[in-house]
Amino acid sequence: MAGYNQSQTSTVITASAPTNANNPATGQGAKFAPSVVNRVIGRVDAVGNVDTSTSLGDAYNGDNIRSAVSLDGQRFYTAGNISGGSQNATGGVRTTTLGASSSTQVAGSAGPVLSTSNINRVDIQNGQLYAASRQAANNGIWAIGTGTPTGLAASATRLFDYNALVSAATGRSAGNTSATTNFQGPYDFYFSNASTVYVADAILGISRFSLTGAAVWKYDYTFSSTGGVQNDGSNGKPKQAGGAIGLTGRVLDSGETVLYATGGFSGNVVNGTLDSYGGNYLYALIDKGAQSDFTILDKAAATESFKGVALAPVPEPASLLLLAAGLGVLVVRARQQRASTR
Repeated sequence: MAGYNQSQTSTVITASAPTNANNPATGQGAKFAPSVVNRVIGRVDAVGNVDTSTSLGDAYNGDNIRSAVSLDGQRFYTAGNISGGSQNATGGVRTTTLGASSSTQVAGSAGPVLSTSNINRVDIQNGQLYAASRQAANNGIWAIGTGTPTGLAASATRLFDYNALVSAATGRSAGNTSATTNFQGPYDFYFSNASTVYVADAILGISRFSLTGAAVWKYDYTFSSTGGVQNDGSNGKPKQAGGAIGLTGRVLDSGETVLYATGGFSGNVVNGTLDSYGGNYLYALIDKGAQSDFTILDKAAATESFKGVALAPVPEPASLLLLAAGLGVLVVRARQQRASTR
């Protein structure tokens, strides 16, 4: 599983292609072509029925589909990664309909300037289609066309250069080798309103950005409790990110924003105990500034890790305790593949 987003009438789940069996000891290798192993979008309705009839044979060749979203459970938008420039036509932000076997590129090599690779998240917020890109030259949060285009978008507009803003504010650089000097880029995002967006980063954690006027965005702060060291798997524990991977949120009646995220805190104290290897959690926090603390809602099993997170539509609760107890928080659990010998 790569991740999922919520639609108004159903929950949309994306399933990744498996790795080639050329290296069964590590599970690593080239991904099967989508014509061999389709990139599947699963739609789960309100009573739990799963529809996997949307099975794409033309998307994300050489790698995986990472995200899907829908407003009505009939038309879907997707994001993912490809293996190289020769696969550009299969990457980017794409759209398709329920039951289809092919898709159309909305933004990527065929249209407005946007990376065709390393797009982690696609979402529709306040009626606008957005995407999160970690590709170096195109990193950041992008508005794709106007509203929800059903064909090639007329434009793709980057709201801000994530790497530049974070680097200038924190002194860190883009990379994946250090928990103290690097950041990885946008994995997920949540708009609490038209001028405030929260961005999940797999090393840095969750950061807030705000619009200051004339389309100029600024870095506000990073929640200091949400970062962590990445675990590379060499200690026998699951390979997991140390910061935030999945992110969603909700604005309470009080005007405060509560965030839900998935990720790890390796090297930080969790519930009074040092998390030394990078456990993977579902957690919540209310934005009260950079020092806002989090509440752990669940911890993934040793052979799993939490990926995407979405909220099921229920009446708005009045407190974080009610949020934890009464709000439908949906996460994708990705099972870790372990090598076995006989």
